[in-house]
Amino acid sequence: MLRTAILWRKKFAYPITFVVVRNYIGQTVLLPLLIVLLLTALSLRPAPVRVLGIEFKPVDMFESVRLGPDTLPAFQDEAVRLVASDTLDILLPDDSPAMPEPLPPVNVVFFGRILEDYTFDQRGLDRFFAAIDSIRTQQRSVRIAFFGDSFIEGDIVLGDLRDTLQSVWGGRGVGMMPVTSVAPGFRRTCNHQFRGWKTHSIAHNNTPNLPFGIDGNVYVPGPDAHVHYESSKHYANTRQWSVARLFYRASEQQRVVWRVNGAPEVEAPLPGTVRQVAQVSVEQPGMHDVRLRFPASGSVFVYGVSLEDGPGVYVDNFAVRGNHGGLLRKITVDMARDFDELLQYDLVIMQFGLNAATRNWSATKTEWYRKELDRAILHLKACFPGRTIVLFSIADRAERYDGMLRTMPAVRAIANMQRDLARHHGLIFFDLFHAMGGEQSIVHFASTSPPLANKDFTHLTHQGGRLIGRQIGALLLDAHREGE
Repeated sequence: MLRTAILWRKKFAYPITFVVVRNYIGQTVLLPLLIVLLLTALSLRPAPVRVLGIEFKPVDMFESVRLGPDTLPAFQDEAVRLVASDTLDILLPDDSPAMPEPLPPVNVVFFGRILEDYTFDQRGLDRFFAAIDSIRTQQRSVRIAFFGDSFIEGDIVLGDLRDTLQSVWGGRGVGMMPVTSVAPGFRRTCNHQFRGWKTHSIAHNNTPNLPFGIDGNVYVPGPDAHVHYESSKHYANTRQWSVARLFYRASEQQRVVWRVNGAPEVEAPLPGTVRQVAQVSVEQPGMHDVRLRFPASGSVFVYGVSLEDGPGVYVDNFAVRGNHGGLLRKITVDMARDFDELLQYDLVIMQFGLNAATRNWSATKTEWYRKELDRAILHLKACFPGRTIVLFSIADRAERYDGMLRTMPAVRAIANMQRDLARHHGLIFFDLFHAMGGEQSIVHFASTSPPLANKDFTHLTHQGGRLIGRQIGALLLDAHREGE
């Protein structure tokens, strides 16, 4: 390293250049060693790393030499599958039967026009439709758990899907409603107001070990917190209900104050719970306005309210903004099964992909996201054993390339990967990308009058949601008629 010093002597300055020699060999060796140690620690850590609330993607230096889930043998009985997952740790007997080979994809001309049944016995829809038939014969309800991201937020798509199915198969009421929402005024299926709550989400949370509910949230009331649900006139089948069920968890007895249809308030106890979740309810024909108030904050977690009326079909919207699917594993198996015992789900639907798509997509990212969804599917199978699972593909999404709006290359890659995962796990698959029209469809949606999609070229408007929701409902109704 060269340095120049100025030597002052009397009135003159004499510049003197000298050389300072430093030994950096030790630092040169130390820095790579520290990087290797850091990557090794991240590779050996079983869960993603969070720093200041930011979750860093998993790093695995030993992936190429480690035995992973794709190299393990597959088996028909999901209860004894050996998986590399943080939700299951079950050893499998040596004499287990081999899983059947995945079914080949359907002809491409049917992409987006049918529900592709890749269940290993080809009876996935039969089991669901048997439950639908029992609505009439056994006077029971059929519930659909629909896990997704902001694409279905505010009951976009699902409001019209629910209304279509309830118009034919019965049931009135919106089903499960959250306590809070990031955009309560956007929902048309139920008017929703709240105040005084602290919300923790699987997508945005800095508090460890919270017991997230089935919708991926847990709501903590402050002093005199309240929530208000009022019927909406936009959909005929959600204008009134006869039962309101509150789901909660409390270490000791708490209190809740109910107010129905503007009548005087009625205070009721919330007994302490032993299991992950419990419920209390009020029943009254013709309910259209329900308010709940919690007089004092305490050790209680609230998980939402279900608004329903009689036998029929209910579609529960579990949208979490920012969820790419992998975050579902933060909902514990015990919590999901306790909810399932109370709500009795007959069909589970997954709709993800938009939050994983990036502008510069690559094969490496496809592989990473495949593993995320693979683990999420295995987790849902553990949460809802024996239930039919439907995997929706990513919807179309566009960005501007060289001044032109075009479908992101990631969309088709993710859709193809999701179909392959459905085949591998024996699920039912719905190609939402092709159902919208395939390439450039979101651009076309956004250019119609009135617009069917927003100018972010990602999310649908209410009009676009009505189109897709009724399309999905028609597919289910047609498939049911064909099986009769």
